[in-house]
Amino acid sequence: MAEDKKDHNHTDAGNSESKILNLPVKVDKALSLNGFIQSWYLTKMRYDFSLIEKNIFLKIVEKGQKFIKKEYLGKNCNVEIENGISGEEATVTFPISEIAGKSHNYQLIKDNLVTLSEKRFGLPVDEGWDFSEMYLFSKIESSKQKGLMRVKLTNEFWKAFYNLKVFKVIDPNVAYKFRSVYTERIYELLVGNSTIITFELKHIRTMFCLENKYASNYDFINRVIKSSQKEMKELEDCPFYFDYELGYEGRTAKNISFRVIDKAKENMRERNLKALKEDAEGVVLNDVVRNYIRRYFPRMTMRDDVELKIKRAQKNLGVKGLCDKIEELYVKAKSLKDNGQLKGTLSSYFIGSLDRIAEEKRDEERTKRMFSGNIQDVIPVHEISEDSGYKYLSNLDVIEKSQALGVSVEEFIKQYKLERVDDETWRYSF
Repeated sequence: MAEDKKDHNHTDAGNSESKILNLPVKVDKALSLNGFIQSWYLTKMRYDFSLIEKNIFLKIVEKGQKFIKKEYLGKNCNVEIENGISGEEATVTFPISEIAGKSHNYQLIKDNLVTLSEKRFGLPVDEGWDFSEMYLFSKIESSKQKGLMRVKLTNEFWKAFYNLKVFKVIDPNVAYKFRSVYTERIYELLVGNSTIITFELKHIRTMFCLENKYASNYDFINRVIKSSQKEMKELEDCPFYFDYELGYEGRTAKNISFRVIDKAKENMRERNLKALKEDAEGVVLNDVVRNYIRRYFPRMTMRDDVELKIKRAQKNLGVKGLCDKIEELYVKAKSLKDNGQLKGTLSSYFIGSLDRIAEEKRDEERTKRMFSGNIQDVIPVHEISEDSGYKYLSNLDVIEKSQALGVSVEEFIKQYKLERVDDETWRYSF
């Protein structure tokens, strides 16, 4: 492998006069996020890569990302841009160790680089599902002695890299840890999505080069979809996993819809549900309450979590109190709706109010517990003097006592009915 003329350790990625510096605003914003961007064209390419080949591919995209951001690319790394006959061409250099990791199996990585360079990939045509086949690289080099690999990207690949009308932000701390190339690809397809995303099954098969493998949908779902779902769920560093639903035409599955599940939100939901069950433990929903709900909110779906919230409210307010509150909330929701101020439905307003009722109850109990003791028990008392029937506190005493309780000074003064004596002194009766 020939010596590079540039100092790889201190490459200034901003030296190139490249159109890459004229990026859409949304791309500039994405560059501030952790991870690296990958164009949707590259994400939905048709290819059959091994996991190592896929990680080499991702590493090239990652180095290009760092080049865009004018970041230090890493030791012995470099991106060189030159104007070829058909347009800009890029040569990317990086250490083999960045792919080999702890295995130090450089020969395996070099072998995969060779097989990757010999494979053709399909680039989507006109953002559709037709593919134009081409090679990734026009030239590859590797040096076991220097521990480096260098690839010259084809002009077609470089154009696809630049096509950032739609893109994904890939987290390398997640992507490189998957054991399956299919999991890695599904991660790329779904990352950044918060809504349901639907693909035709044949399109997924086409992208993954699985037209003739896993012939039945049953095998494809089990070997590719379910195994990816399991791996994403089990990988701690992956912030989400997915559920899926098949869409049928007759008895044949034609589409697959993915619903992304945020692990942090899911864990929070499970904790909240557990707390709900504890709050509503032993409560049987009264028939009178059920009838009130049917009367005022007939379209509300009585999900398990909603029923638990209603039971909790019945426990806190009593049957009559809750029925009065149901009627009151209906009147408020209806008024907001008539004035065009209601966000969502009447039922969603009611369900949200159940949480507010519980929060108010918790605040009330917290305040009672907080001020149930004697003021002298809060912290050691430092009264500056004492009269018959009164004790006196300095401003500092008031601040210290309120902090000890975790409340504001104003709340402390209100609860203990402190009276202002002068600028420096308060008093209370005992």
